[in-house]
Amino acid sequence: NNKRIKEEKKKEYVNGERFSLIGKEYRLMLKEAKIKRKVRPKIINSQIVVKVPTFKREEQRIEWIRGSLALFYVNRANETIKKAARRLSIHIDYYPDDIKVKKLRSSWGICRGNNISINWRLIMAPMSIIEYVVAHEICHLKHKNHSKVFWSMLSSVQPDYKQKKARLKQISYLLYI
Repeated sequence: NNKRIKEEKKKEYVNGERFSLIGKEYRLMLKEAKIKRKVRPKIINSQIVVKVPTFKREEQRIEWIRGSLALFYVNRANETIKKAARRLSIHIDYYPDDIKVKKLRSSWGICRGNNISINWRLIMAPMSIIEYVVAHEICHLKHKNHSKVFWSMLSSVQPDYKQKKARLKQISYLLYI
């Protein structure tokens, strides 16, 4: 079997390291700052700029950077995923009562009752993949299983869903901070 095993390369949280947002790569830029609490990072000139105070221990510094990036990604995920869900709901003609963006351990999306939850890490994937996952969960509002009618409904709004599903599987190991 010629299957390639993808190793998750641990992030180092150093200047110039690459991080993805909606499928686009940005370089990490760390700026020393006299701050007491985390400030949400900003994108400036294709860089994600994170303000970092001075720490005595490297582990504390890394945890600060990781926490700041998580704030940034969760905020962006909330905006982007909720807009996508509203837009796709119109095409599918089903509307969730609530759309949650949160940490999910083992899936990209969940439909429970009339609510959907989407993994915040999905914000690192290209928009087409985000829309596929959101559409998938919205279709579950009507069809709670993976029956033929479910796949037919998904196909009506995401004709290339099979390619997007395969692509997500390929890149999923990259979607972390």
